[in-house]
Amino acid sequence: MESRREVMDKIFHPKSVAVVGASREKKKPGHLLLYSLVRMGFPKHGALYPINPRADEILGLRAHKSLKDINGNADVVIITTPPETVPQVVEECAERGVVACVILSAGFGESGSEAGRQLEAEILRLARRGGVRLIGPNCMGIYCSAGRLGFFPDQRAGDDVRRSEGKLLNGDKVSFISESGSIACMFYRICRSLNVGVSKIVSSGNECDLNAADFLHYFGEDPATEIIAAYLEGIRDGKRFLKVARAVARRKPVIIWMAGITSQGSRAAKSHTGALSTKESVWNAVCRQTGIIHVNNIEELMDMVLAFYFLNPPKGRNVAVVSSPGGPAVSAADACARHGLQLASLSEKTKERIMKRIPNFGTSVRNPVDLGFGAVEDGTYETALSALFDDENVDAIIAIGGAPTFVGKSFLKVEEFAEEAAAAWRRTTVAGDTDDNAAASGGKNGKKPLLAVLPPHISSEMPFEILRAAGIPVYATPDRAARCLSALCSYAILKAQSETKCPS
Repeated sequence: MESRREVMDKIFHPKSVAVVGASREKKKPGHLLLYSLVRMGFPKHGALYPINPRADEILGLRAHKSLKDINGNADVVIITTPPETVPQVVEECAERGVVACVILSAGFGESGSEAGRQLEAEILRLARRGGVRLIGPNCMGIYCSAGRLGFFPDQRAGDDVRRSEGKLLNGDKVSFISESGSIACMFYRICRSLNVGVSKIVSSGNECDLNAADFLHYFGEDPATEIIAAYLEGIRDGKRFLKVARAVARRKPVIIWMAGITSQGSRAAKSHTGALSTKESVWNAVCRQTGIIHVNNIEELMDMVLAFYFLNPPKGRNVAVVSSPGGPAVSAADACARHGLQLASLSEKTKERIMKRIPNFGTSVRNPVDLGFGAVEDGTYETALSALFDDENVDAIIAIGGAPTFVGKSFLKVEEFAEEAAAAWRRTTVAGDTDDNAAASGGKNGKKPLLAVLPPHISSEMPFEILRAAGIPVYATPDRAARCLSALCSYAILKAQSETKCPS
């Protein structure tokens, strides 16, 4: 009998996939799924079987009348047919030795009807009797960069993106669990736009069989996954989830957006995936006990993913803030205090280096470092950041862009700010670091974390692109940057405590 890990490996890296309900009609989900797999290049990776009794060929692939007509076996079967047909397909899968079914079809427990609940119970009974694992029903499917699986046409393998666009700086190392298919699609698109490489995504739907705890456990052991994120609407097996989350969160950051924790959200969750939602007070307690990083929306989720993807945790909570605009610098100081960070005491050497570059009026070399009109001169931000990187009293830096001028490549010289921040970041290493070490650690170089803040209303995307290409996460406000930096610090403490208790 195959172990849970072996089953999961076959689900994310199948040698063959069948799509039951594959269609020539572009509006049908069976066409969408098949087209997505073709776009991902799965036929080059393994065998792909469209199943449609009324078609001979779909998207250049030979169509089969049923699973029984396949010359060989399918590891994974994707089902897109009406709900009443699903039990028969699951039975055929059991007869053919299929490892897992991904059931996109809706109309099961989430419908709230007795007929829907009974139908869901029936397919689970048939699957367990035949040794088949189920994902869904009412889901979108699986994305795996290395396995070349996709469930939406814009999804591509990370290697293909790197070759064509030069993006995904630190590799495909984020994996995502989502009970919502639409949020699973959204997560991939946002990650791609932010230069973040995704390893795996599972849209788990109603989770009548495999659930969030199963995928969390697998991603916790998966060497290709370094960061785990999730969108959940409830927890199926609370006791097991708590145990798994506690173990995994001590090895890898686990970032979860738990929806449906209010009374109104709970009603919506029941009609969406049939989830039994968790009360907010209970969920907050779960996060405290396990080390889960809790977020409340897609913006907070992506903020945290960015921080953990691009940055190493700092050695401490002493932060330097550098800014040309004065108001944001003050708000950054407040944000640091709110999130348990301290403003670092800068060394005299650091202050002297910065003072040589800025006017002695309207500026300050205390922390926050207020560059004022000094930021109008090229090289000021780069000098200040280089000095802060060299200061042993500074564990991390929040740099707020902008200069009081309209003379520059872009308004407020934000493009120059990005270029200077990237230059200082690239030049910075820690003692004993080498280019080879940097490559081995995904380009992070063990550097002090640098988080950039730029207002979202800037007309040009160029400053954002420059910073992301250098591996510097960008935030819309100092508060969002400080919250993520604090999470990095807390995770570092949690991991260190775990390693102390359980030495390797």
